[in-house]
Amino acid sequence: KIKAMWMAAVAAVGLIAASGAASAEGYPEKEITVVVNYGAGGGTDLSTRSLANAAETVLGVPMKVVNRAGGSGTVGPTFVAFSDPDGYTVGVTSFSPLAITPHVQKVPYTVENFRFLAGFARFLTGIAVPADSEYQSIDDLVAAAKEGKRITYGAASTIETVAMVRLGNAAGVKFQWIRYGSGQEVSTAALSKTVDVIVADPKDLVPFAKTGEMRILASASNVRLPGAEDIPTLKEQGYDVAVESYAGIGAPAGITDEQAAVLEAAFAEAFKAQAFQDTLEKLGMQPVYFTGEEYRGLIAEGYEAMGRDLEEIGLKAN
Repeated sequence: KIKAMWMAAVAAVGLIAASGAASAEGYPEKEITVVVNYGAGGGTDLSTRSLANAAETVLGVPMKVVNRAGGSGTVGPTFVAFSDPDGYTVGVTSFSPLAITPHVQKVPYTVENFRFLAGFARFLTGIAVPADSEYQSIDDLVAAAKEGKRITYGAASTIETVAMVRLGNAAGVKFQWIRYGSGQEVSTAALSKTVDVIVADPKDLVPFAKTGEMRILASASNVRLPGAEDIPTLKEQGYDVAVESYAGIGAPAGITDEQAAVLEAAFAEAFKAQAFQDTLEKLGMQPVYFTGEEYRGLIAEGYEAMGRDLEEIGLKAN
């Protein structure tokens, strides 16, 4: 299914690029800087480096990855948005800094400051309990909450918190959020039974499920989790709930159409590289391709939806 999604999109981008290639003859002529908005060694960094490695083979010039972390992931996009739009600076335009963070803190950019080039991955989210928990299913959690029990959940990111808020709304119950600073802390909270349930990405859930220390109850994404394909999504279990977060690439808004077409085609081709696909699988991320315009739509729609969710949680700034 994933392959089918991007094959059509890649073909479309190829036609666009072909029409603009003659106008962009000679581009690129030098190294292109790729700005990553999180620190080295994390999922965003490693996936972007793998994509850049594949893209530089297509473009025929080096792609230098530079980490500009900080500000909840907003420092990198800020740098890209206000860089010289000469086609030689691109960067990660991930979902959280563009669709979530602007609701909770002031940022100097909007989607209008970017020319989006591609979306390349979906971050997945799962719900799990300690292996010996009395809660065997999502239905058990909901039933307990309806009986008046205080069900606590650990989550580190906003998107994970939103998953439980949406589940609670769909089921007509409330769950109590316990905030943690990282996925590792969330996993520890589950193993120590500090909380009843946790929401985290696959790399913080699947290894413990395989050792028998945790039990995954559901994928909170639109697809099942890699390494836990036997566990249904929330939607498959009768709850119309899913949270989506993505990684993408963008350039300053002033880049020319011809340069954008060349870069879009290069990233579309790079996406197909087996080494890149393997990297995402190891990181627990789902490879999924979107054209620049499709990715822009995801960010715009996500911004509106997250604004409503954050207001309900009480995190949206006045």
